[in-house]
Amino acid sequence: MAGELKSVYKRGAEDGLRFGIYLSVLYMVMIAGASYSLASLAAFVMIAAVPLIVYRFLRRGYVAEYETSTFSSMWLHGIVIFFCGSMLAGVVLLVYLRWINPDFVVNTLQRAIELYDSIDVPQAKETAKVLRQVIEQKLVPTPIEIVAQLIWLAVFSGSLLSMILALVVPLRSKKKQ
Repeated sequence: MAGELKSVYKRGAEDGLRFGIYLSVLYMVMIAGASYSLASLAAFVMIAAVPLIVYRFLRRGYVAEYETSTFSSMWLHGIVIFFCGSMLAGVVLLVYLRWINPDFVVNTLQRAIELYDSIDVPQAKETAKVLRQVIEQKLVPTPIEIVAQLIWLAVFSGSLLSMILALVVPLRSKKKQ
C-alpha cells in the first residue's frame, strides 16, 4: 500500500539487506586488495562512503514518516541496518573463508611474516616471531571467530555512526523552516 508507514524494524531490515550486499562487495574488494593495489583504493572509497549511504537510508525513513521520527527511532533504524547488513555480509565472508579460500588467513599471516622479516628493526623481527608462533601453535582464528568479531565491530561502530547521523538528519529540515 502506498504511503503505508513501516515499523523501524521492517525499514531497517529492508535497508539492511541492501547495505549487506554493499558490505559483502566491500569485504570481497578488501580481500582482493591483498593482491591488487587498485582494489585497496576502491575499498578505501567504499569505506568512506558508508556514512553517506547510511545517511540516505535514515533520511529516507525520516521523510517517509513526515519528518516526525524521533532521535531514538532513527538511531534504532541505523542499528538495525548495521545488524542485518553485517549478518548478510558475515554469511558471505564465512562462505569465502570456510569453503572458497580456507587458507586465506594463514596465507595473509605468512605474507605479514615475510614483510616483518624484511624490515631491519628489532620490533619487526619480534612481530614476525610472534606471528610464526601463532601459526605453529594453531592459534589462528577460525572463520567463524573472524566473522563474529567483524559483525560485533560493524554493529558497534554502526551504532555510534547512527547515533551521530540521527542528530544530523533532522537538521536539513530545520534549515528550510
